Amino acid sequence: MNILFISHEKYLNGASKSLLELIKCLQEKHDITVLSSYKDGKFMDKLKEMNVKILILPYYRWIERKNIYVRWILYKLRWNIWGNKRNKKSAHIIAQYVYKNNIDIIHSNSSVIDIGIRVKKIVPIKHIMHLREFGDLDFNMTPFISYNSLFKKMNEGTDKFICISKAIYKHYKLLQKEKKVIVYNGVSKSNLILKEKKYENIIHIIIAARISKEKGQDIAIKAIQILIKRNIKNIRLYLAGAGIIQIPRGCEKYIKHLGFVDNISEIRSDMDIEIVCSKAEAFGRVTIEAMLGGLVVVGSNSGGTSELIQDRITGLLFENGNPIDLANKIEYLINNRKDMYNIAKSGQQYAISKFYIERCADEIDKIYNELISISGN
Repeated sequence: MNILFISHEKYLNGASKSLLELIKCLQEKHDITVLSSYKDGKFMDKLKEMNVKILILPYYRWIERKNIYVRWILYKLRWNIWGNKRNKKSAHIIAQYVYKNNIDIIHSNSSVIDIGIRVKKIVPIKHIMHLREFGDLDFNMTPFISYNSLFKKMNEGTDKFICISKAIYKHYKLLQKEKKVIVYNGVSKSNLILKEKKYENIIHIIIAARISKEKGQDIAIKAIQILIKRNIKNIRLYLAGAGIIQIPRGCEKYIKHLGFVDNISEIRSDMDIEIVCSKAEAFGRVTIEAMLGGLVVVGSNSGGTSELIQDRITGLLFENGNPIDLANKIEYLINNRKDMYNIAKSGQQYAISKFYIERCADEIDKIYNELISISGN
């Protein structure tokens, strides 16, 4: 089967990591090409390492962040002036490529791009859209067209929507129910760390995410400040993620910003607890990566995170946005090392049994075969 994946990122964020791992599993079965609007970047480097065929054409997102309103207005102007026209032109070029290369399925890796929808209008092709983000809740994204038009185009131009969690499935209420299917993300076995944890006096805690309000580093910092005030000082918090953040005065000993890291598995091997403070994770691959790494995950009871963590069994849940509750959960673990060990082990076994990428790839492969079988009939 010939699959054309459409990417949307230059860097290795969660969605692109998931795509790369999926491609690795599917390469043996299918002939794969990846369409990108970027000529370089870490995502492109990885594709080249994997000897994946690459098609490069310019195209623009039809949804963008609205964190800085003026910037979003500029993006919308760009879309109205030439982005929309550029996407239309690129879609015709891609349609020719699809026809000449006998592409069976187009698989868009995100809802922020409409190229796959446009191509389907030109040439008869099965189109899958991976819904890897809420859009509004997690990234404060807003489309350049009305929501009614957005969902109308998505429904008309997509044969199957792959939702990476129940939360995502429920969030997209205006998409046709019969086209939606839940396939939880998978994570590579390379994240598995079987090192036996020996909890020292100082407990090392990590939050691995780009620095942003949506990822909740501020909540984690406030929780550490609360613990320090309680005279619990045998803690160290590490912020692993690109961006700028101010460490409060007096907390420099307890909180360290590592910046962007590309050896997160190595760093996790020295950690005890991982915090997921995101306002709304669509899935939360960091949660599964942390579980596989043998860490206890303390996650926000929102979005996909609440689906992955069984409270006090595979991890701990705290009230979304509440640093006091987060501090209480961390203090509980510090004072109950045996429970911390058992929860970490339980979480690791749960992740192994449910969330390896091979399981995810098999489910997606079945979707491919079903779509092709339907078109064959």
